[in-house]
Amino acid sequence: MSFPLLLMGLPLVTGVLVYNLRRWLWLQVIVAVGTVLVLIALVQLETLDQLVVVFGRDITLHSSSAVLGRSFTFGEADRPILVFVFVAVLLYFLAVGVVRGPSLFLPVGLGMLPLMEATIFVQPFLYAALFLALIAAVAAFILSNRDYAGTDGAMRYLAFVSMGVPFILLAGWQLEVHQINPDDMLPLKRATWMLGVGFLVILAVAPFHSWVALVSRKAPPLSAAFVIGVVQAVVLIFLIDTLTQFDWLRANTQFFLALRLGGVAMAVVGAAFTFAQRSLGGLMGYTALIDWGATLVVLGLRTPDSIAVASMMIVVRVLGLVVWGVGAGVLMDVFEDDYDKLRSCARNYPFATTAVVVGGLSLSALPLLAGFPGRWELFRMLSADHIGFSIVLILAGVSAWWGYVRVLPILFEWSEPQTESSYFVAGWERWGTIGFVTLGVVTLLCVGLAPKVLTPFVQPMLDNLAKLLV
Repeated sequence: MSFPLLLMGLPLVTGVLVYNLRRWLWLQVIVAVGTVLVLIALVQLETLDQLVVVFGRDITLHSSSAVLGRSFTFGEADRPILVFVFVAVLLYFLAVGVVRGPSLFLPVGLGMLPLMEATIFVQPFLYAALFLALIAAVAAFILSNRDYAGTDGAMRYLAFVSMGVPFILLAGWQLEVHQINPDDMLPLKRATWMLGVGFLVILAVAPFHSWVALVSRKAPPLSAAFVIGVVQAVVLIFLIDTLTQFDWLRANTQFFLALRLGGVAMAVVGAAFTFAQRSLGGLMGYTALIDWGATLVVLGLRTPDSIAVASMMIVVRVLGLVVWGVGAGVLMDVFEDDYDKLRSCARNYPFATTAVVVGGLSLSALPLLAGFPGRWELFRMLSADHIGFSIVLILAGVSAWWGYVRVLPILFEWSEPQTESSYFVAGWERWGTIGFVTLGVVTLLCVGLAPKVLTPFVQPMLDNLAKLLV
C-alpha cells in the first residue's frame, strides 16, 4: 500500500461523505475534524517500508509510488510540514463549527488537502505548480456562496495563479535542457528568471497583489482567511523547497534581492491602502499583504535565522487569521462589510468584535500580540545592513495600526440605549463562538508575551530546510 496515496485518498473519501451530510453541520464537523486527526496520527508512523501486521494481515506501507509517470514520495523531512498543514486546516474546520461559513467549506477543504499534500510529495517537485493551480480552481467553490455571490475575487485569484504556474513549468523544461548539455549555462539563467517571475506572481507580489484585497472584501471571511493564511503558506513552503533543491539558485544573490525587493513592494502597497479602507475585509487584506511582504524580506536576507523567523511568522499568521475569520464571520453575517453598517456592533457582539480587532492587530504586529515577536526579530536582522527596509516595514506597520485605530471608535460606538429584551435578542452569541474567540485571543496574547511557547512546534516545521543557508 502506498503511504502518500493513503494520506491523499482518505480526505477525498471523507470529503464525499461530508458533502452528503451537509444538512447536519455538527456531523460534518465531527467527520472532518476526525479525518484530520487521523491524518496527523498517520504522519507520525515510523513503520514505512516495513512489514507490519494489521488485524491479522501483513501490510507494507511504501513511502513512494508512481502515478502517471510521476513519483509521489513521503520523506522523513515532510513530517513536520504536513503536521503544520493538517493542524492549520484543523483550526479552520473547528472554526466552521462555531460560526456559519460557506456550506461547501468542509467538503471542499477536505478536497484541497490532497492537493496540498501533493505539492509536497510529487517528484520532480516543480510539478507541484500544477497542484497549486488546481488548489486555486477548487478554492473558487468556497470563495463564493449565496451570501457572497460575487466571483470577482475567486476568478482573479485563479487568473494570477494560472499566470504564474507556466513560468515555473517552463523553468523545469530549461533545467532538463541543461541536464542534456551541462556546459551550457544559458538554460540555468533562463530557469532562474522564470522561477523568479513565477513565484513573484503566485506569491501576490505587487503588481500581482490585487486578488488579495478583492478576495478579502468579496469572499466569506473564513474562506478568505484560509486562502491567505494556509494556502499561501503552502506556496511559500514550495518556494523554500525549491531553494533547497538547487545549489545554483541558493548561490544566486540576485534571486534573494528580488525576494527582498518584492517583500518591500508588498509592504509599500499595503501601507498605501490600509489606512484608507472602509471595510473590515479590505483592512485585513492589505494588512496581510504587509505581513507577507515582511516574510519575503526575512527569507531574502539569507541569514542563519531566516527560516526560524519565517516559520514563526507563518504560524502566527494562521492563528491571527482564524481568530479574525471567526469574528468577521459573525459580524458580516449580521451586518454588511462597511464601516457605516458596523456602528456599535461591539454592544451586541462583543466577542466577535474583539476577535476582529485582536486578530487584525496581531496580523499588523502590534506589540504584546503574537505577530510582534517575529516582526521585531526581523527589524533586528535588518538593522545592520538594511536600515532602509526596516524603516519601510515600520511605517507599513504603523499604517496598519492606524487603520484599526480608525475603525475602533466605529465598532465600539455607544449608540442610543436599547431595551433589555432587544439587547439579548440582537446580541446573542453562541457559546461555541465565545469559547473559540476567548481561547484564540488568549493564545495570541500568550504568544505575544512569551513567543518561546511556540518554539517546540515551529522549530521542527522547517528545520529540515535549514540547509538553504549552508
